[in-house]
Amino acid sequence: MIKLMTHLVDGSFAAFLDTLFVIVAFAEEFVIRDACTYFLRDAPWPLRYLLPNFFFALPHLFNYAGWSEISGGVLLNFLFNGILLGYVFGGCLLQLFKEKSGSIWLPVLLHCLMDYSIILKY
Repeated sequence: MIKLMTHLVDGSFAAFLDTLFVIVAFAEEFVIRDACTYFLRDAPWPLRYLLPNFFFALPHLFNYAGWSEISGGVLLNFLFNGILLGYVFGGCLLQLFKEKSGSIWLPVLLHCLMDYSIILKY
């Protein structure tokens, strides 16, 4: 605990988190909003938006479960209580920003800010 507090004070832990957020956000945004949408570029817009963002939402089930065991109840809650839909909708917004800006960097920045805001609540 003392070592963690030292890292928080000297900023190296914060720098680690910043780097982690950028790497994770870039990886997710690149795979979902660049690679997947590239292969679906000629598909109708509902498919081009919903399919990649459904796959974007699924790994976030682990975040929702608190990185613990995913029970049937947690899975059902994620799927049917609007949480999955929220991730899909958020992903669609990031994809819209990517398409309108013509760059992956705006969604990466927004994704980093969202990830960082989640950590701040702890």
